[in-house]
Amino acid sequence: MMLTGSRNKLDDLTALDLVATVDISDQQPGERVLRLADKAQISLPQGVKVDGFQPSAIPIRLEPIVERQVPIEPKLEGKPPDGYQVYGVRPSKGSVLVRGPESRVNSLQKVLTESIWLTGHKESFTASNLGIDVPDTKIDLLDPVVSVQVDIAEVPVDRTFSGVRILNSDGTAPLLNITVSGPPSILDKLKAEDLQIGLQAVGISSIMERRLVVAPELEGKVTLKSINNW
Repeated sequence: MMLTGSRNKLDDLTALDLVATVDISDQQPGERVLRLADKAQISLPQGVKVDGFQPSAIPIRLEPIVERQVPIEPKLEGKPPDGYQVYGVRPSKGSVLVRGPESRVNSLQKVLTESIWLTGHKESFTASNLGIDVPDTKIDLLDPVVSVQVDIAEVPVDRTFSGVRILNSDGTAPLLNITVSGPPSILDKLKAEDLQIGLQAVGISSIMERRLVVAPELEGKVTLKSINNW
């Protein structure tokens, strides 16, 4: 900005006195070039005037402000101890509402939470009130907080048990050797007598489906892999 006026008045000016405003309310979206001599307004002390601007024009891009739901991706750091694994990550909401310039909002594919540390965790836990990060400072987050449920469990292993009986058998069928899968801490305590094989007809056919029968507290935790001598 080039100014003219008395030396005393010019010397008294500070950067805070040299703030110009530009009215763009009459402009349409798109690429525009604004001549500052026509658009810029600045309040100066009496006796000081603007002789010109350098540069004399500035390019701008105008876009509409839009809102859109963007998927949330939990940011996991580290890993559980050996023998454990993450088998589920569930944020309390799947997306967050963002607002900003149309091109920037439309190019945003996802947003990340702040880091969730897995190191040392052997059980499922909830990371509460996590912040959501958007590096683009021109985009605003609406309700930028989320909680994330992290499901952690032992890595399942296979184990073979001998002498497992058939449920409701007439006593003529041989005892079975079966292989099951489940958490080591559970399988280490199991015995063959804790397991049974049940037979169930499939529909109206004569085909019998084999299923593993366990105590109610073990249902869903131990699964049948194979029957070795059927």
